[in-house]
Amino acid sequence: MFATTLTTIFLFLKVYKGRSKGTVLALAAFGVICAGVAFYFVRGMGNGKYTDKLDEVIEMAEGHQTSGSAGKRLAFYVAAIREIPQRPLQGLGVGGWSVYYFGKDERDYPHDLLLEISTEEGLIGVFASAVFLVMMYSANRNLTELTRPHFAVVSGLLLFMLVATMFSGDLDDDRVIWLWSGVTLAVLHFARVQLAEFYFLHRTTAWNHQPADTAEMVR
Repeated sequence: MFATTLTTIFLFLKVYKGRSKGTVLALAAFGVICAGVAFYFVRGMGNGKYTDKLDEVIEMAEGHQTSGSAGKRLAFYVAAIREIPQRPLQGLGVGGWSVYYFGKDERDYPHDLLLEISTEEGLIGVFASAVFLVMMYSANRNLTELTRPHFAVVSGLLLFMLVATMFSGDLDDDRVIWLWSGVTLAVLHFARVQLAEFYFLHRTTAWNHQPADTAEMVR
């Protein structure tokens, strides 16, 4: 829910930046109404999972320990933060989290992408991930500059996956991150090709329509 809300706000600001305030407010109100109606009808589904999660969050906010998924994640986070300084450069190695925390070689993870990378790959992995994120940010910014908000949904999907991975999954589960990263780079490449072809065609057309004497002088 947090990832969806954050992504929705991001896309809203990205697509409707510079538009009239009336249009923006009307769309914002429509989105809030739709979200409220959907929440009202969906919260009772899933065998009471929403109620269980809400009760657990309230208990944690009151300082109580819980046995639910949120409490387990908090324990994962604390354990990962304690382990990172022990092997800061190279980490535990790929897949080392489960051996460290559970004592067995299974595919488990701390349910946080940054903590997983820091624990298993150390500063080397963190640096590589930072370079990757900077490259994707630059690619999305360039794509927006070339196409305006036409492909904003690509940026939104990538942001959604990154935020969602901060709460669940790992690099293997969330392979969709790599999918949308590739889609972003591919769309940016095609946008650049189309722009180059447009400018080439425009310049060629302008050249062919020049007066004969002017064209001869330029030659």
